[in-house]
Amino acid sequence: SRKMISSRAILFALCLPATVILGISASDWKTASPEMMGDIQQVAKYAVDYMNIKNIFCTSVVLNNIAMASYLSTSPAEKRCFYLLVDIAMADQSRMQPVQVCKSPQLPWSILLQTSSKNIKSSSPEMITTVADSWSQLSLDAAVLSEGTNATDKLLRSYVLKPTTEESYVMNQLLHAEMRVRNIGQEISTLNQLQTNSQTLLQQASDQILKLQSELVQKLSFKKAALENGGSVASSLLNGVNADITALQQGISAAEQQQTQSQQKISQTQQGIQQLVEQDAKAQAQLLSSGLQKNSLTYLYLILDYKKVVNSVETNIRANALVYKDIDGVWKMIDYQTSAC
Repeated sequence: SRKMISSRAILFALCLPATVILGISASDWKTASPEMMGDIQQVAKYAVDYMNIKNIFCTSVVLNNIAMASYLSTSPAEKRCFYLLVDIAMADQSRMQPVQVCKSPQLPWSILLQTSSKNIKSSSPEMITTVADSWSQLSLDAAVLSEGTNATDKLLRSYVLKPTTEESYVMNQLLHAEMRVRNIGQEISTLNQLQTNSQTLLQQASDQILKLQSELVQKLSFKKAALENGGSVASSLLNGVNADITALQQGISAAEQQQTQSQQKISQTQQGIQQLVEQDAKAQAQLLSSGLQKNSLTYLYLILDYKKVVNSVETNIRANALVYKDIDGVWKMIDYQTSAC
């Protein structure tokens, strides 16, 4: 079963490219060269081994092939990051699973599992600033998880894992954890840049409309005069004028569409900036008074294993959850998915 925060959020998340979902600009990723395939194979093997050790899919998986492989060109020299789309087989089906895997010296590999859930947000302004997202894998003994896992468990029990007289649920273990901490200042900066870009496009569209309208008036005047003069104008010339008029009308229509889109984007970013400024002011006020709530402005993406007991019969349930702790210290369920193992 699955619950999502809104249909708009779902559509937004599912339409985004994977590189955006993982919080990295598409231009930062470069296609891996044939010379890198030895390393790519090792990375893919690590990713699949991790999925099996953690039993992410409730069953063992086998690597069929690597459908796509990229490396992060902007990483520091000592840090290697790869983005893979792996074709894996499980039970009687296959699936494509995108993963991001990074390695730094003296540190274990880190792995991020791509899912559209991770791009759903708690508020509308955040949905515009997706490119600023940055997720990181957490060690399962990370301090934030003591609070976050308990909060997630309570939320899941209130939404879907509801005990009855015949069935109950016990959380066995946390399998995988990722975290993203909001940076409101960065979000405001991103919206300001989007607003500036939209204002530039609006001005360009307005200028283009005036230019094309002026040219259209000239063409229409020429056509009017030609028709009033009877057959003195060659039909080929008149046909050319008609084609120019059609092209100008289409150009004006396209510029008007760009004008409308830019106006809508400006209005949207203005509202978003206002909301984010209010959130930032609240955060600053808390910081100056009693201090920010611990772990506030934090998203967690967790994969948990539950034991379901129905009339003394035990089965396993896998729960994937995206939760958020807001500025007031309240944990919220943003998205979840459960499946029987």
